[in-house]
Amino acid sequence: MPFYPKSKNDRSGNQFGFFPLLLTKRWQSLLSIGIPVFALGIGTLGGGVALRNYIYNELTPQISAALTKLLQRPVNIGTVQGVELTEIRFGASELPATSMDRDRVTAQSVIVRFNWFTALWTRTIPMDVTLVKPQFHIEQDPDGQWITTKLEKPEPPGWLKQELTVVRLQDATLVMIPHHGSTGKSTKPIHFSQINGTTHLTYAVTGGTLLDENPLEQLNFIIQGKIVDFNGKNHGNLDLSGEFNPVGERLAMSLRGTGLPMPVLTQLTNLPLDMQSGKANTNLETRFQRNQPPNLKGRLSFVGGSVQVVGLPQLITNMNGDFRFHDQKIVVERGEATYAGAPMLLSGGVHLTQGYDLRVHVQPTDISELF
Repeated sequence: MPFYPKSKNDRSGNQFGFFPLLLTKRWQSLLSIGIPVFALGIGTLGGGVALRNYIYNELTPQISAALTKLLQRPVNIGTVQGVELTEIRFGASELPATSMDRDRVTAQSVIVRFNWFTALWTRTIPMDVTLVKPQFHIEQDPDGQWITTKLEKPEPPGWLKQELTVVRLQDATLVMIPHHGSTGKSTKPIHFSQINGTTHLTYAVTGGTLLDENPLEQLNFIIQGKIVDFNGKNHGNLDLSGEFNPVGERLAMSLRGTGLPMPVLTQLTNLPLDMQSGKANTNLETRFQRNQPPNLKGRLSFVGGSVQVVGLPQLITNMNGDFRFHDQKIVVERGEATYAGAPMLLSGGVHLTQGYDLRVHVQPTDISELF
Protein backbone atom coordinates (compact mmCIF):
# COMPACT_ATOMS: atom_id res chain seq x y z
CA MET A 1 0.00 0.00 0.00
CA PRO A 2 1.60 3.30 -1.03
CA PHE A 3 2.39 5.92 1.62
CA TYR A 4 1.26 9.47 1.00
CA PRO A 5 3.07 12.03 3.11
CA LYS A 6 1.13 14.82 4.82
CA SER A 7 0.66 17.86 2.69
CA LYS A 8 2.18 21.09 3.93
CA ASN A 9 -1.16 22.76 3.31
CA ASP A 10 -3.00 20.36 5.64
CA ARG A 11 -3.69 22.37 8.83
CA SER A 12 -6.05 19.86 10.47
CA GLY A 13 -3.40 18.88 13.02
CA ASN A 14 -4.25 15.17 12.56
CA GLN A 15 -0.92 13.53 11.82
CA PHE A 16 -2.02 9.97 12.62
CA GLY A 17 -4.98 9.31 10.36
CA PHE A 18 -8.70 8.68 10.83
CA PHE A 19 -8.70 6.42 13.94
CA PRO A 20 -7.27 9.04 16.34
CA LEU A 21 -9.85 11.45 15.00
CA LEU A 22 -12.60 8.95 15.82
CA LEU A 23 -11.10 8.41 19.26
CA THR A 24 -11.03 12.15 19.88
CA LYS A 25 -14.71 12.48 18.95
CA ARG A 26 -15.57 9.57 21.24
CA TRP A 27 -13.84 11.29 24.12
CA GLN A 28 -15.71 14.46 23.32
CA SER A 29 -18.99 12.56 23.54
CA LEU A 30 -18.01 10.87 26.78
CA LEU A 31 -16.93 14.15 28.30
CA SER A 32 -20.13 15.84 27.19
CA ILE A 33 -22.04 13.23 29.21
CA GLY A 34 -19.58 12.64 32.01
CA ILE A 35 -19.03 16.22 33.10
CA PRO A 36 -22.72 16.86 33.92
CA VAL A 37 -22.99 13.46 35.63
CA PHE A 38 -19.84 14.19 37.61
CA ALA A 39 -21.18 17.62 38.52
CA LEU A 40 -24.47 16.04 39.59
CA GLY A 41 -22.58 13.53 41.72
CA ILE A 42 -20.54 16.29 43.34
CA GLY A 43 -23.73 18.24 44.00
CA THR A 44 -25.41 15.18 45.52
CA LEU A 45 -22.33 14.46 47.62
CA GLY A 46 -22.26 18.07 48.74
CA GLY A 47 -25.93 17.89 49.65
CA GLY A 48 -25.30 14.68 51.56
CA VAL A 49 -22.41 16.25 53.47
CA ALA A 50 -24.57 19.27 54.27
CA LEU A 51 -27.37 17.00 55.47
CA ARG A 52 -24.99 14.98 57.66
CA ASN A 53 -23.55 18.16 59.15
CA TYR A 54 -27.07 19.42 59.81
CA ILE A 55 -28.06 16.17 61.56
CA TYR A 56 -25.03 16.02 63.85
CA ASN A 57 -24.70 19.71 64.65
CA GLU A 58 -28.05 21.44 64.18
CA LEU A 59 -30.93 18.95 64.34
CA THR A 60 -30.86 18.25 68.10
CA PRO A 61 -30.87 21.89 69.28
CA GLN A 62 -33.41 22.81 66.61
CA ILE A 63 -35.85 20.10 67.70
CA SER A 64 -35.31 20.91 71.39
CA ALA A 65 -35.87 24.62 70.81
CA ALA A 66 -38.95 24.04 68.64
CA LEU A 67 -40.56 21.70 71.18
CA THR A 68 -39.65 24.03 74.06
CA LYS A 69 -41.36 26.89 72.22
CA LEU A 70 -44.35 24.74 71.28
CA LEU A 71 -44.95 23.28 74.77
CA GLN A 72 -43.87 26.43 76.66
CA ARG A 73 -41.62 24.34 78.89
CA PRO A 74 -38.10 22.89 78.58
CA VAL A 75 -37.52 19.87 76.34
CA ASN A 76 -34.12 18.22 76.20
CA ILE A 77 -33.39 15.96 73.23
CA GLY A 78 -30.31 13.77 73.61
CA THR A 79 -27.26 14.09 71.39
CA VAL A 80 -27.03 12.10 68.17
CA GLN A 81 -25.65 8.65 69.04
CA GLY A 82 -25.63 7.17 65.57
CA VAL A 83 -26.80 7.68 62.00
CA GLU A 84 -27.68 4.85 59.63
CA LEU A 85 -29.16 4.79 56.17
CA THR A 86 -32.73 5.04 57.40
CA GLU A 87 -32.56 6.13 61.04
CA ILE A 88 -31.05 8.47 63.61
CA ARG A 89 -30.63 7.46 67.25
CA PHE A 90 -30.64 10.13 69.95
CA GLY A 91 -29.45 9.57 73.51
CA ALA A 92 -31.37 9.99 76.76
CA SER A 93 -34.08 12.66 76.40
CA GLU A 94 -36.50 14.26 78.82
CA LEU A 95 -39.40 16.58 79.40
CA PRO A 96 -38.55 17.65 82.97
CA ALA A 97 -41.02 18.78 85.62
CA THR A 98 -41.37 22.51 86.24
CA SER A 99 -42.52 24.63 89.16
CA MET A 100 -45.91 24.98 87.45
CA ASP A 101 -46.33 21.44 86.09
CA ARG A 102 -45.10 18.29 87.82
CA ASP A 103 -45.75 16.07 84.80
CA ARG A 104 -42.54 14.69 83.34
CA VAL A 105 -41.28 12.24 80.73
CA THR A 106 -37.90 10.57 80.29
CA ALA A 107 -36.72 8.15 77.60
CA GLN A 108 -33.65 5.94 77.48
CA SER A 109 -33.24 6.80 73.81
CA VAL A 110 -35.19 8.12 70.84
CA ILE A 111 -35.02 6.52 67.40
CA VAL A 112 -36.12 8.54 64.36
CA ARG A 113 -36.63 6.61 61.13
CA PHE A 114 -37.02 8.40 57.80
CA ASN A 115 -36.10 8.33 54.12
CA TRP A 116 -32.80 10.08 53.30
CA PHE A 117 -33.75 10.76 49.69
CA THR A 118 -37.07 12.32 50.68
CA ALA A 119 -35.27 14.50 53.21
CA LEU A 120 -32.61 15.54 50.70
CA TRP A 121 -34.83 16.33 47.74
CA THR A 122 -37.97 17.65 49.46
CA ARG A 123 -36.34 19.21 52.54
CA THR A 124 -38.96 17.40 54.63
CA ILE A 125 -38.26 14.61 57.12
CA PRO A 126 -41.35 12.38 57.57
CA MET A 127 -40.40 11.03 60.99
CA ASP A 128 -41.29 7.64 62.45
CA VAL A 129 -40.31 8.13 66.12
CA THR A 130 -39.76 5.37 68.69
CA LEU A 131 -39.42 6.20 72.39
CA VAL A 132 -37.31 3.45 73.97
CA LYS A 133 -38.23 2.64 77.58
CA PRO A 134 -39.96 5.95 78.26
CA GLN A 135 -41.24 6.73 81.75
CA PHE A 136 -44.33 8.95 82.05
CA HIS A 137 -45.32 10.65 85.32
CA ILE A 138 -48.68 12.47 85.17
CA GLU A 139 -50.49 14.19 88.04
CA GLN A 140 -54.14 15.25 88.07
CA ASP A 141 -54.73 18.88 88.99
CA PRO A 142 -57.42 20.13 91.44
CA ASP A 143 -59.76 20.83 88.50
CA GLY A 144 -59.67 17.18 87.47
CA GLN A 145 -57.47 17.73 84.41
CA TRP A 146 -54.68 15.26 83.69
CA ILE A 147 -52.77 17.17 81.01
CA THR A 148 -52.83 20.97 81.05
CA THR A 149 -50.07 21.77 78.56
CA LYS A 150 -51.18 24.33 75.97
CA LEU A 151 -49.49 24.61 72.60
CA GLU A 152 -47.93 27.91 71.58
CA LYS A 153 -48.02 29.12 67.97
CA PRO A 154 -44.82 27.67 66.46
CA GLU A 155 -42.03 29.43 64.65
CA PRO A 156 -41.81 28.99 60.84
CA PRO A 157 -39.79 25.85 60.02
CA GLY A 158 -36.15 26.10 58.90
CA TRP A 159 -34.74 24.85 55.62
CA LEU A 160 -35.42 21.25 56.71
CA LYS A 161 -38.95 20.62 57.97
CA GLN A 162 -39.81 17.83 60.42
CA GLU A 163 -43.07 15.96 59.76
CA LEU A 164 -44.06 13.64 62.61
CA THR A 165 -46.12 10.79 61.15
CA VAL A 166 -45.72 7.85 63.56
CA VAL A 167 -44.98 7.61 67.30
CA ARG A 168 -44.12 4.25 68.88
CA LEU A 169 -43.76 3.30 72.53
CA GLN A 170 -41.34 0.50 73.39
CA ASP A 171 -41.55 -0.98 76.90
CA ALA A 172 -42.97 2.16 78.49
CA THR A 173 -44.14 2.74 82.06
CA LEU A 174 -46.76 5.19 83.30
CA VAL A 175 -47.47 6.53 86.79
CA MET A 176 -50.70 8.48 87.33
CA ILE A 177 -51.32 10.45 90.54
CA PRO A 178 -55.04 11.18 91.03
CA HIS A 179 -56.34 14.16 92.99
CA HIS A 180 -59.31 13.40 95.24
CA GLY A 181 -59.61 16.77 96.96
CA SER A 182 -62.04 16.83 99.89
CA THR A 183 -63.65 13.45 99.19
CA GLY A 184 -61.71 11.88 102.05
CA LYS A 185 -60.44 9.22 99.69
CA SER A 186 -56.78 8.26 100.06
CA THR A 187 -54.55 8.95 97.06
CA LYS A 188 -52.49 6.08 95.70
CA PRO A 189 -50.29 6.13 92.57
CA ILE A 190 -51.54 4.08 89.63
CA HIS A 191 -48.85 2.12 87.81
CA PHE A 192 -48.91 0.80 84.24
CA SER A 193 -46.05 -1.29 82.85
CA GLN A 194 -44.89 -3.05 79.67
CA ILE A 195 -46.68 -0.52 77.51
CA ASN A 196 -46.16 -0.93 73.78
CA GLY A 197 -48.07 0.91 71.12
CA THR A 198 -48.19 2.77 67.83
CA THR A 199 -49.85 6.07 66.97
CA HIS A 200 -50.32 7.35 63.41
CA LEU A 201 -50.84 11.06 62.79
CA THR A 202 -52.80 12.42 59.82
CA TYR A 203 -52.68 16.10 58.90
CA ALA A 204 -55.47 18.26 57.52
CA VAL A 205 -53.17 19.80 54.92
CA THR A 206 -50.78 17.74 52.84
CA GLY A 207 -47.30 18.57 54.04
CA GLY A 208 -48.55 19.82 57.40
CA THR A 209 -46.42 19.08 60.41
CA LEU A 210 -46.77 18.80 64.15
CA LEU A 211 -45.15 22.21 64.44
CA ASP A 212 -47.72 23.92 62.21
CA GLU A 213 -50.65 25.79 63.74
CA ASN A 214 -53.50 23.36 64.51
CA PRO A 215 -52.63 20.91 61.70
CA LEU A 216 -53.56 17.55 63.18
CA GLU A 217 -56.69 16.04 61.63
CA GLN A 218 -56.75 12.54 63.11
CA LEU A 219 -54.76 10.35 65.43
CA ASN A 220 -55.06 6.55 65.32
CA PHE A 221 -53.61 4.47 68.12
CA ILE A 222 -53.11 0.88 69.28
CA ILE A 223 -51.72 0.36 72.80
CA GLN A 224 -51.16 -2.72 74.94
CA GLY A 225 -49.98 -2.75 78.53
CA LYS A 226 -50.41 -4.04 82.05
CA ILE A 227 -52.00 -2.32 85.03
CA VAL A 228 -50.26 -3.16 88.31
CA ASP A 229 -52.09 -3.93 91.54
CA PHE A 230 -51.16 -1.94 94.64
CA ASN A 231 -49.30 -4.93 96.05
CA GLY A 232 -47.10 -4.96 92.94
CA LYS A 233 -47.74 -8.65 92.29
CA ASN A 234 -50.85 -8.90 90.13
CA HIS A 235 -51.03 -7.46 86.64
CA GLY A 236 -54.15 -6.96 84.57
CA ASN A 237 -53.92 -6.89 80.78
CA LEU A 238 -55.21 -3.84 78.95
CA ASP A 239 -55.65 -3.28 75.19
CA LEU A 240 -56.70 0.09 73.78
CA SER A 241 -57.32 1.05 70.17
CA GLY A 242 -59.13 3.90 68.56
CA GLU A 243 -58.99 7.27 66.88
CA PHE A 244 -59.04 10.86 68.06
CA ASN A 245 -60.13 13.89 66.03
CA PRO A 246 -58.79 17.04 67.71
CA VAL A 247 -60.70 19.42 65.43
CA GLY A 248 -64.11 17.94 66.25
CA GLU A 249 -62.90 16.85 69.70
CA ARG A 250 -64.14 13.31 69.10
CA LEU A 251 -62.70 10.13 70.59
CA ALA A 252 -63.72 6.60 69.58
CA MET A 253 -62.03 3.84 71.54
CA SER A 254 -62.16 0.09 72.10
CA LEU A 255 -61.20 -1.10 75.57
CA ARG A 256 -60.48 -4.74 76.36
CA GLY A 257 -59.19 -5.80 79.74
CA THR A 258 -58.73 -9.01 81.72
CA GLY A 259 -57.88 -9.37 85.38
CA LEU A 260 -58.03 -5.62 85.97
CA PRO A 261 -57.54 -4.77 89.67
CA MET A 262 -60.66 -2.92 90.82
CA PRO A 263 -58.95 -1.05 93.71
CA VAL A 264 -56.70 0.58 91.11
CA LEU A 265 -59.54 1.39 88.69
CA THR A 266 -61.61 3.16 91.34
CA GLN A 267 -58.65 5.44 92.10
CA LEU A 268 -59.44 7.08 88.75
CA THR A 269 -62.84 8.22 90.08
CA ASN A 270 -63.95 10.60 92.83
CA LEU A 271 -66.65 8.25 94.08
CA PRO A 272 -66.81 8.15 97.91
CA LEU A 273 -65.69 4.55 98.14
CA ASP A 274 -62.47 2.64 98.55
CA MET A 275 -62.23 -0.74 96.83
CA GLN A 276 -60.26 -3.29 98.83
CA SER A 277 -60.24 -6.21 96.39
CA GLY A 278 -61.73 -7.56 93.18
CA LYS A 279 -60.88 -8.12 89.53
CA ALA A 280 -62.74 -6.98 86.44
CA ASN A 281 -62.97 -8.07 82.81
CA THR A 282 -64.36 -5.79 80.13
CA ASN A 283 -65.01 -5.50 76.42
CA LEU A 284 -66.22 -1.99 75.78
CA GLU A 285 -66.67 0.38 72.83
CA THR A 286 -66.78 4.06 73.75
CA ARG A 287 -67.41 7.31 71.90
CA PHE A 288 -66.86 10.73 73.40
CA GLN A 289 -67.52 14.17 71.93
CA ARG A 290 -67.25 17.54 73.58
CA ASN A 291 -70.45 18.79 75.24
CA GLN A 292 -72.23 15.48 74.58
CA PRO A 293 -72.83 12.49 76.86
CA PRO A 294 -70.61 9.47 76.18
CA ASN A 295 -71.86 6.59 74.07
CA LEU A 296 -71.03 3.17 75.50
CA LYS A 297 -71.51 -0.37 74.19
CA GLY A 298 -70.26 -3.60 75.69
CA ARG A 299 -69.94 -5.51 78.93
CA LEU A 300 -68.10 -5.47 82.23
CA SER A 301 -67.97 -8.18 84.88
CA PHE A 302 -66.19 -8.39 88.22
CA VAL A 303 -65.62 -10.99 90.92
CA GLY A 304 -64.37 -11.07 94.49
CA GLY A 305 -64.95 -7.42 95.22
CA SER A 306 -64.96 -5.75 98.60
CA VAL A 307 -65.45 -2.05 99.22
CA GLN A 308 -65.52 0.48 102.02
CA VAL A 309 -68.20 3.09 101.40
CA VAL A 310 -67.97 6.44 103.20
CA GLY A 311 -70.68 6.51 105.89
CA LEU A 312 -70.95 2.74 106.33
CA PRO A 313 -69.22 1.19 109.34
CA GLN A 314 -68.54 -2.16 107.69
CA LEU A 315 -67.17 -3.45 104.40
CA ILE A 316 -69.39 -4.65 101.59
CA THR A 317 -67.91 -8.02 100.60
CA ASN A 318 -68.41 -10.94 98.20
CA MET A 319 -69.23 -8.58 95.37
CA ASN A 320 -69.87 -10.18 91.98
CA GLY A 321 -71.66 -8.69 89.02
CA ASP A 322 -72.31 -8.38 85.30
CA PHE A 323 -73.10 -5.05 83.67
CA ARG A 324 -74.24 -4.26 80.14
CA PHE A 325 -73.60 -0.87 78.54
CA HIS A 326 -75.90 0.51 75.86
CA ASP A 327 -75.60 4.14 74.75
CA GLN A 328 -75.96 6.14 77.99
CA LYS A 329 -77.52 3.33 80.01
CA ILE A 330 -75.76 0.84 82.30
CA VAL A 331 -77.91 -2.20 83.08
CA VAL A 332 -77.22 -4.45 86.06
CA GLU A 333 -77.74 -7.97 84.74
CA ARG A 334 -76.42 -9.59 87.90
CA GLY A 335 -75.29 -8.01 91.15
CA GLU A 336 -74.71 -9.67 94.48
CA ALA A 337 -72.84 -8.81 97.67
CA THR A 338 -72.82 -9.30 101.41
CA TYR A 339 -73.05 -6.65 104.12
CA ALA A 340 -72.77 -7.49 107.81
CA GLY A 341 -73.43 -11.12 106.97
CA ALA A 342 -76.63 -10.28 105.08
CA PRO A 343 -76.78 -11.32 101.38
CA MET A 344 -77.89 -8.56 99.00
CA LEU A 345 -79.02 -8.55 95.38
CA LEU A 346 -78.72 -5.51 93.11
CA SER A 347 -80.92 -4.87 90.07
CA GLY A 348 -81.95 -1.99 87.84
CA GLY A 349 -79.67 0.40 86.04
CA VAL A 350 -78.09 3.81 85.72
CA HIS A 351 -78.68 6.35 82.96
CA LEU A 352 -75.83 8.82 82.56
CA THR A 353 -78.14 11.77 81.91
CA GLN A 354 -81.50 10.72 83.40
CA GLY A 355 -80.40 9.40 86.78
CA TYR A 356 -80.53 5.93 88.27
CA ASP A 357 -83.09 3.25 89.06
CA LEU A 358 -81.30 0.84 91.36
CA ARG A 359 -82.94 -1.60 93.74
CA VAL A 360 -81.22 -3.44 96.58
CA HIS A 361 -82.89 -6.58 97.91
CA VAL A 362 -81.78 -7.63 101.41
CA GLN A 363 -82.92 -10.79 103.16
CA PRO A 364 -84.56 -10.28 106.57
CA THR A 365 -81.82 -9.16 108.95
CA ASP A 366 -81.65 -7.57 112.39
CA ILE A 367 -81.13 -3.88 111.58
CA SER A 368 -78.81 -3.48 114.55
CA GLU A 369 -76.29 -5.69 112.75
CA LEU A 370 -76.14 -3.33 109.78
CA PHE A 371 -75.07 -0.16 111.61
